[in-house]
Amino acid sequence: MHKTWTISGGYAEWTLTLHIEPPDAETEPPLTSWPGEQLDHLEIYFHDVVNCYENAREVEHRSYR
Repeated sequence: MHKTWTISGGYAEWTLTLHIEPPDAETEPPLTSWPGEQLDHLEIYFHDVVNCYENAREVEHRSYR
């Protein structure tokens, strides 16, 4: 299973892809659905990281003018 988030920023097209694969030793049954509640917060963190980086680039760009 995989999930992808994409953000169009001012400096880049940002993509985060998360892959979930079963372990090599099959001691647990494989996941058959996306573990939503446990991983949904990653989208929020991804947006925050992109915003921080894009803002830092903007400040850096303005300081060189």
